[in-house]
Amino acid sequence: MQFTPVVVTSINPFGRIAHQLRCFQAWKDLGVRVYSVNISEEAAKLREVGLSDADLIELAPGETGKNMYRIPVPRILPVLYRVRHAAAGGPAMLVNSDLFPAIRSAAALQHWANRAGALALTREECASPETHDFLVNRPYRGGLDAFLFSAEKLDLIIPALHDCAAAERMAFGIPGWDYLMGMLVRSPQIGGMIADSGMLLHESHAATYNTMDEFAHYLPDMARLTGLTLADPTSAAAQIAELIMRDCQKNTGISAIAKALYYQPPQDQAAPGPRATTIAQTLLDLSPALSWLLKGPAIARLAEREMASPRPSFSRASALFEVNPDPQYRFTQRLCATLFCLMCRNPGSWTLTTRYPEGNLHGKVIRIILENCPEGSPMRRLEFAQIFGSEMIDHGIFNPRLYNYLVESCETDEERALLAAIWTNIRSFSDAA
Repeated sequence: MQFTPVVVTSINPFGRIAHQLRCFQAWKDLGVRVYSVNISEEAAKLREVGLSDADLIELAPGETGKNMYRIPVPRILPVLYRVRHAAAGGPAMLVNSDLFPAIRSAAALQHWANRAGALALTREECASPETHDFLVNRPYRGGLDAFLFSAEKLDLIIPALHDCAAAERMAFGIPGWDYLMGMLVRSPQIGGMIADSGMLLHESHAATYNTMDEFAHYLPDMARLTGLTLADPTSAAAQIAELIMRDCQKNTGISAIAKALYYQPPQDQAAPGPRATTIAQTLLDLSPALSWLLKGPAIARLAEREMASPRPSFSRASALFEVNPDPQYRFTQRLCATLFCLMCRNPGSWTLTTRYPEGNLHGKVIRIILENCPEGSPMRRLEFAQIFGSEMIDHGIFNPRLYNYLVESCETDEERALLAAIWTNIRSFSDAA
């Protein structure tokens, strides 16, 4: 009997809604049955932006974590019961709402389900879906963003979760639930695996988690499932991330086969305009080595996207340009990301200042870099380039001392040319130069 796979997510109607809706539609275009689980008030807002009753599963207040977290985030255990009912004997995937499926057909989900029955999958980090390429591999192994179950494994995972003391706390968007689910998936009790998806694309953005306190609730269950000694949330997160990395490396063959069979980039991409094309060519002229790892059309497509934004995103630009992990070359790539954002800004849309707001953490961050990165090491100037670019692009603060340090640390004519071009663009702002 052939089943139509089910995909269940939870769209946040109050954040990055356009991108979430795009991802939701991409799942629908694959021919899977896709649902967003939300409380009734959120469901009403989602109907206003185009979702239908058939797209929504409305949760009762008790199925959310509002009593614990003061926001109605869907709790994982009640959602899994809803998933099992919706799947009706077929494979089902639980996925974060901001993942774009660069997938050719719904058969990919069945392929994954046939390999293990239970899969915890990483996301693929990118600047935007349009810029991703088949040859690019940038898995984010610091977390797990999708879980795929056959009907048989779903019938095992639900009672196994009931044996976990932290199961009632597990909820979308709350740190720790994905780690616990992943450890349960790979346990002998379930017999699944952790692997890179290679096809679930995530647009890079600043991290939203600001505390590890919640993670502490998951330590006893994860210690029991892994046999690790998990003393505190910070070290435990590092240990589990290392375990995820090892599993993903062990299963690279499985990920590569799935990607070779089913990867497909976004379709119907409009050709970039002349300004975006010029930005891409300027960067390639200043940094010829970029063309070894990055295609001009990808730069131009992201430029088109950033020019339409109120402020370009340094996170997205960094995700595009930083494709060579060597610290020596990452410095050049980080300068390219900074210059790219400056060139994509629209005149008058934002300004620069040399003044920091009261209570800022700039000094503390600088001290940490000085203490941990020896003078003359590639990592010191790389970290300073990160601070310089993120402060200027994301916060509108130009630090001339950091700029001078970067100039003095240059080792190649290419680096000097990029910093000269950055200065030329900075001078066009009203009060920074």
